[in-house]
Amino acid sequence: MSVQNQAGQYIRYEQVSKHTGIKNKIFKTEDILHLSRERIADEIHGISVVPSVQWIIDARNEAMADWKRVLHRNIDPLWIFHLDTDDTNKIAEFKTKNDASRGRGENMYVPKGVVVPELIATAANASLNPLTWINQLNDYFFQAVNVPQIIIGNAKEFTDASGKIVYLAFEQAVKGEQLYIEDQIVAQLNLDIRLTFPASLQNEAISDTPSEVDQVEEEPIEEAAQENDTKTELEGKK
Repeated sequence: MSVQNQAGQYIRYEQVSKHTGIKNKIFKTEDILHLSRERIADEIHGISVVPSVQWIIDARNEAMADWKRVLHRNIDPLWIFHLDTDDTNKIAEFKTKNDASRGRGENMYVPKGVVVPELIATAANASLNPLTWINQLNDYFFQAVNVPQIIIGNAKEFTDASGKIVYLAFEQAVKGEQLYIEDQIVAQLNLDIRLTFPASLQNEAISDTPSEVDQVEEEPIEEAAQENDTKTELEGKK
């Protein structure tokens, strides 16, 4: 962790031990390369991306777990058994036999009138398809982390042009982060480095833009300078 003074300046770093009774290991500021992610105004610290996407991750996992349970209940539904007894020992015995029989996929036979089974119906809204919601959460996640899905091999963009625009936006963000890292390494370590920028599609995107030469001008429609030749003047006697 970092330690600041009242002026908001870093004075040292401390490594907190997981074991009790061990003092924190202290590092000088010149021993640590400090990079702040997406600072706001004059903040001395950055903003982590984890809190921003935590809710999206939890909601996606929750939706997938709920849908998994719904699909499982379609094959292995829940039952209510009305037993003709209030003896806890007999109820426990029947439960053990029934659970074991269902686990092996076998039938179970009991005297008539002793057990009355009742199927628990699935809720009406439980059959709604959650894939649209899950896909939307996936899109929100990649937008929050600023990584298009085409980078990880998912060609979800519908057209080639839209995919290029998305990649160009990602390219600019990566270049900005790399330039920030280069500047900080020069300022803190006095080392001049050049990071390799991602493959660029800017020239290709420009070549796809129609130029003035490629544009065909439409000829303006000229108004008729002569009278309608279908119109005939009749000469009459004066």
